[in-house]
Amino acid sequence: MNGLILKDLYNLKGSLKSILVIIAAFAVIFLLQGGGIPYIAILIFVTASWSISTMSMDESVNWDKYALTLPLERKDIVKGKYELLLLLSVVGTAAGFTACTVANYFTGEVTMQEIIAATLIIAPLGIAFVSLSLPVIFKYGVERGRILMILLIVLPMLAVIALMYAAEEYVLGNITYLVALLLAIAAAIYAASYLISVKIYSKIDL
Repeated sequence: MNGLILKDLYNLKGSLKSILVIIAAFAVIFLLQGGGIPYIAILIFVTASWSISTMSMDESVNWDKYALTLPLERKDIVKGKYELLLLLSVVGTAAGFTACTVANYFTGEVTMQEIIAATLIIAPLGIAFVSLSLPVIFKYGVERGRILMILLIVLPMLAVIALMYAAEEYVLGNITYLVALLLAIAAAIYAASYLISVKIYSKIDL
């Protein structure tokens, strides 16, 4: 399974330069605006969605047909994408928290408590929303599922940012319960999404 993840990471390496340019551009924008919390959401959601980008790369070279000639089961291929999602989510969460903390050192617009709260809330949401997209991608492919993928990732991301600003006092006052609830929901969605994707992928004619 580690081999599948390494294959995807090598694929992402080829487009890493353009990805870093986009991330840096967002960093400058949010730094100039004096707020880094939206940047946490950008990094977490974008980084988590890279797992879907690897599926587009796989499609372009018919990787799945080749993979099934190897000593792999179909569920192994699906499992690799979900493990990659978790790995990328951890990376995005760490990067978002670090970037926001550094930016806030210069701007002082938010407190460390707000940064921690935003990170803990957005991280499970990023995993949940990308998990919702994966069964769609497995069934319809990246190109056909792209619009729905955007609806399931970008729109909720914007809604989360707006909600956090609108209910800031409530969020900070109930952070422990809110994070526990979101983690439980994200775990349930992740598990259900994996089972659905395995079922879908097992029936696809490659």
